[in-house]
Amino acid sequence: MTAKSAIQLVVALALFGAAGAIAYNTMISGGPVGDGPLQGEDWQCLNDECGAVFHLTPEQVRLVAKDPEGIPTCPECGKRLVQPVYICPHCGEAIQEVGHGGVPETCPECGQSLLPGG
Repeated sequence: MTAKSAIQLVVALALFGAAGAIAYNTMISGGPVGDGPLQGEDWQCLNDECGAVFHLTPEQVRLVAKDPEGIPTCPECGKRLVQPVYICPHCGEAIQEVGHGGVPETCPECGQSLLPGG
């Protein structure tokens, strides 16, 4: 084996190890800091008499995912009539997601930007 081949092998193994560590952190251990299921999820009850907003921890998200219905139960009224929401970092308002899990560009309550860096 030449020195160049040995260096290429070491680099390839290091990259493979890094990819494995990232996969482990993301899928098994709860992952890096950021938004989404790795930090938990926020939900709002659609029951007219309730309307509670609640947060599920990453462990609670995993338990819900194992449930055949895959829908969390409202901790206030006990109904499974809920939707995922995004909490505005500026005013704390629960904002309905748009499209497939997206958020609007600005908060409908306070008007502040919801874009990264905004």
